[in-house]
Amino acid sequence: LGVKNSVAASEALEWMSKKLALRQDMFLLGPPGAACRALAFQFCAMTNQEAMYLHIARDTNESDLKQRREMSAGTLEYVNAAPVEAAIKGRVLIIEGVEKAERNILPLLNNLLENREMALESGSFLTPRNLAHDSQTILVRPGFLVIAIGLPVPRYTGTPLDPPLRSRFAAFSLPQLAEQEELDVLHEAAPDWSKQELLPLVRTARKLRKEGLPRFPEESVAAVGRLLQLFRHTLTPTAAFYMAYPEALFALSEA
Repeated sequence: LGVKNSVAASEALEWMSKKLALRQDMFLLGPPGAACRALAFQFCAMTNQEAMYLHIARDTNESDLKQRREMSAGTLEYVNAAPVEAAIKGRVLIIEGVEKAERNILPLLNNLLENREMALESGSFLTPRNLAHDSQTILVRPGFLVIAIGLPVPRYTGTPLDPPLRSRFAAFSLPQLAEQEELDVLHEAAPDWSKQELLPLVRTARKLRKEGLPRFPEESVAAVGRLLQLFRHTLTPTAAFYMAYPEALFALSEA
């Protein structure tokens, strides 16, 4: 699943296991990239739980969280979105990009997290309470759990979560890899290069992750290593690093 065996990943998985035992919804905070998403899916695989994925963008609307209407064999029917399907089948719902959620969908998310309730377009109503006398209710299974993934705001562009919604989560900030762990990742991708030759690349990447500088993604370290390994006779480490971090283009885009 693309998750490296690191101290940061082990700490995150241990924390998630504790929150699962308490049946608490989780919020993974981390830098841009696939690290948090890979951790969430690995956690579901390790705990033998089915997962459903929802990516939130600026144009995400209520139908993306509830139901959408589709034509099937000449008949109009309602199709459940990922949150509804996860709730009624007791699956883990992974929501990525929470910081991009517009204000109009935040109350929906808040009600789903706090009360496990949602009014659907079909006239049905999601609820954890078993109301046998009401045929319009759909029972939320006990295994339903939410893992949200987002970027720390205001460092990154986005909408800070409202206090009511923020209080629904237990949050964990994913730490970056240690220097030696990142060097091992780079050397694994470029085994024909010595660690002494690769160490300056790792240290440069870590310096570029300081506040105020365009961030050098952790995934790009392995990409630099693959480039060096593939073109080991023609490509220099500096040239490979520039391909992954073209700093001259950053200044141009800001202008």
